[in-house]
Order: sequence, then structure tokens, then C-alpha cells
Amino acid sequence: MKREIQTIETVDGGQLPYICTCNVLAKMQKEHESIDAFYLKMIGRKVVVDEDGYEKKNEEGKRITKPCEPDVATANEFLTAMVNEALEMQGQKERYSVQEVVRKTDLPVFMRIGLLISAFNDCFNLGKEDDEEKNENPAGGEDSH
Repeated sequence: MKREIQTIETVDGGQLPYICTCNVLAKMQKEHESIDAFYLKMIGRKVVVDEDGYEKKNEEGKRITKPCEPDVATANEFLTAMVNEALEMQGQKERYSVQEVVRKTDLPVFMRIGLLISAFNDCFNLGKEDDEEKNENPAGGEDSH
């Protein structure tokens, strides 16, 4: 199954294309040390650590995370990388800065993050029908909320 380029409406009624690809994930991985670290920053979760700095785990051996503020800058970087990737795939020369994409889309923060989580999950769960599987952290870290 091939993923298709999606579009997001701009404030002037136009459309910006976006797609999450391995190129985009590699960029996020490089900028945030790991895909898992990037994902947790984007969705607003933090790994709980004990007094010695080790990750706490629940009875099932899954690490425990707690809510925190989503990192809006990380979300904006991710959307911009996906927009520029889609433009490149379409053979367009134009590229946008983070500020330009934010101004053009002007989505409320949690709507933006929801869109990004969906695009991110598509990179890992292509073809999966089970919604429960899509809600797990596809970057590899198993979380217990």
C-alpha cells in the first residue's frame, strides 16, 4: 500500500502538501537524538525516572510516562519537514521555513499535534486496521500512561 501526499488548508484558502517519510523521520531522529525522544516531546509525555535516573517500569515491564507540555517547536519543525518533503516529491522548487508554515496553516496547537500524530503513525502502521495498535508509540518505546 502506498501512502499518499496529504494536504492541509492554509489561512488564505489554499493547500499545503505534507507527507511523513523515512527522510522526515531521519531528520527528526538526528535533531532529537532518537525517534522515540522526538515522539514523546511532540505528544507531551515525559519518561518517569527513579532517584538514580533509571526509567521506572510498571508490572508489565513497560516504562512509565507522565503528561507534560507538548513541545510546540518540535511539532512545528515536524510539520515543516513534512511539507518540504511533499514539495520535493512533487518536484516543486519552493521550500518553506518553520515560521512560514506556521503562519500559513495557523492551526490550534492540539489540532496540529493530532494531525502530526496521525501522519507519524502512518509511517509505522501502514495498512494496519487496528486503532488500538495505532495509539501505541510506534517509535519503539512502550509506554504505560
